[in-house]
Amino acid sequence: MAISVHLMNEFNLDWPVWGGPHGRDRTRPADWVLTEDLVVRILAWAAFFNTHYDWEEGWDTCEHEREHRIEAQRLRRELQQELGQDHDVELRLWECAATRLIA
Repeated sequence: MAISVHLMNEFNLDWPVWGGPHGRDRTRPADWVLTEDLVVRILAWAAFFNTHYDWEEGWDTCEHEREHRIEAQRLRRELQQELGQDHDVELRLWECAATRLIA
């Protein structure tokens, strides 16, 4: 059975990769065997979210939401590739109106 992993932002968290039996446990970059480049890009993606998304107002611009969504899809594919077939990486984009869940 594959290990569930969720790529999902949460307010004020710098690492948006969740793991465990149901993909709901907070993790740290050191918990995963990932390339430094992917770790840096995931951290930057979370920082972008925390900078440009307001919990009451949403995204500061439509372009920022679009950029965030496109990078999220790239990161999910690369995270899945680096973790391998024994992991099931799910992208949860609750912060993007057009795409709430992308497997």
